Amino acid sequence: MKKITLLYTTLFLVAFSQLQAQCDVIIPNYIETFNAGIVPPDCWSEATAGTPETGPMELGGGLWAEDDYLNDTVASGDMDNSARINLFFNTTADWLISPAFDLSGSDYELVYNVAVTGFGNSNPSNMGSDDEVQVLISEDDGVTWNALTTYNTSNTPSNAGQEERIDLSEYTGNAIFAFWASEGTTNDPEDYDFFIDEFQVREPLNCTPPTFDLVVTEGCIGEDGEFNVAVNINTLGSAPAIVITDDQGSVPQTVTEIGSFGFGPYVSGTIITYTLTGDDPDCTQVRSVSFICIPENDNCITPTGLVVGEDFNTNPITATNQSATDSMEADPTNCDVAGGNGNYMGGDVWFSVTVPADGIVTIETNSVDGSSLSDSAMAVYSGECGTLTQIECDDDDSDDGNFSLISINDTSLANTTLLVRVWEFGNNAFGEFLVSAYNPNILNVADIDNASVFSMYPNPTENLLHIKGVSGKSEIRIVNMIGQVVYSKNTTQNFVDVSTLPSGIYNLQINNNEASQTLRFVKN
Repeated sequence: MKKITLLYTTLFLVAFSQLQAQCDVIIPNYIETFNAGIVPPDCWSEATAGTPETGPMELGGGLWAEDDYLNDTVASGDMDNSARINLFFNTTADWLISPAFDLSGSDYELVYNVAVTGFGNSNPSNMGSDDEVQVLISEDDGVTWNALTTYNTSNTPSNAGQEERIDLSEYTGNAIFAFWASEGTTNDPEDYDFFIDEFQVREPLNCTPPTFDLVVTEGCIGEDGEFNVAVNINTLGSAPAIVITDDQGSVPQTVTEIGSFGFGPYVSGTIITYTLTGDDPDCTQVRSVSFICIPENDNCITPTGLVVGEDFNTNPITATNQSATDSMEADPTNCDVAGGNGNYMGGDVWFSVTVPADGIVTIETNSVDGSSLSDSAMAVYSGECGTLTQIECDDDDSDDGNFSLISINDTSLANTTLLVRVWEFGNNAFGEFLVSAYNPNILNVADIDNASVFSMYPNPTENLLHIKGVSGKSEIRIVNMIGQVVYSKNTTQNFVDVSTLPSGIYNLQINNNEASQTLRFVKN
């Protein structure tokens, strides 16, 4: 085995030396922006095997690729390209290798931007339990490698990106750098993108840049889910004053001492880029931050109500899984013929639906044009949050691609409110989707149950809505067309005052000892 390893290493070194010979040794200063959209760039290389101990092997193609930095075209300035590798499968162990640099002429530093986001999105992500990305240097043409820094679960880059600086003053000969990314041997659920951008080998600056943090101080303010940001200045660097600006047109702030400086509000989901400028443009600092409100129906106890229509297009709701969390309910089961769980990894959102009196309802998800979410799974439950009973689970039964559909035909569930759980298959794509509940027997504006126990008049109405057939104490609820309860009362009266309700269509839910029924009425 040692002979085979030595042979592979020798073959690699020969091939690598031939590649390096095609390019002159670079005397810094040097920058690779990856803006040409080609990875590896000229005079760079990739390898698909080997460890820092053995060195790279299998020179040639690899999994490092060109991609938008932070998976967002506005996040990295004038151009948006970077080098990116996706880490998910535990077979990944790839190298991205730089040209050779002559470090003999001065004291240099290595500078680059680094970030970790979820796969295909800009959300934060953990790294897997034994995943690591090492930044390496070799002073002997790739024979041996030493780690300059290591990223792992305890040192995970921000999803907003960060600049790293590494002192190279102890290295005085020719040197090659490499980024070695490994998924390890544990097949963790984390699926994320690792980015490298703005790679520089340069002489240290003659100024000291300011240091700062970006902190979202308030989130989900008002109907638009706005948020505020504090720019926390930790040091001013060598400048006597720093000017803070954002790319949203906010009034610039000039600061002469450390402290916290507020900006905002901004609309949820907006990536805000801040620039800190002092007296030397070489020390200008740029960093971005964003915040997305979790959906209101993120948890089982706050579902969004679905109104049963005649078909999917009658009452669809546009929903999102963006920033949804794990609701901590029991994982779904039997979502496909193999008995799988729909690749549930958290990120679920919740809906509720009252089954019509005939016990028939279909719940379905569909795509939204332009959304990154293209694969859903769904489960339907009875009972209370925390002690739910799964009725059915589905992965891909909708006719709309990889979306979900569950049909219920059970008279024992008539007039029962069920809970609907929707998640993206794998929780690694985020965006909007449509969800709807329907039953072809539902009437547009009439009693939902043709064999009515109760009835009401007048319909439409402006003020009082009279209910026939009730006796004794009843629970009366009025629900609008987006599932919000706008009226709820236990009463012995046989009428409801709806004069204060906005004009529209409503469901009247009646529950007493005789029966439970839902009627639909129009408020003029």
